[in-house]
Amino acid sequence: MKKFLDELPDWIDPIVWEQYQIHRKTIKKPMSDYAEYLCVKKLEKAKDDGHDPNELINTTIEKGWQGIVIPDKPANQIPKNRGAWLNPDYQMQIALEGLKKGKDVKLN
Repeated sequence: MKKFLDELPDWIDPIVWEQYQIHRKTIKKPMSDYAEYLCVKKLEKAKDDGHDPNELINTTIEKGWQGIVIPDKPANQIPKNRGAWLNPDYQMQIALEGLKKGKDVKLN
């Protein structure tokens, strides 16, 4: 039988990966060699988009998910402080910065 993943890339922490394998066995969804290969390929694309693969794996384990969830947008397009968008003071600050730059700003 062919082994699809000869070795783990150096950007995946082997301890984190081992914990993910244990997690999958715990939820009674062990991975085949090919499934592991597909996960690593998925994580590689996420890494190229600026996401931390180890953080994504840890989130998967923490949430009890079966598969690794990759954000739709590259890391540089996701606001770091998502909850701040609900803060009216923060919205006003963004609007004022836009006005200073000469942008047409709409307030909701």
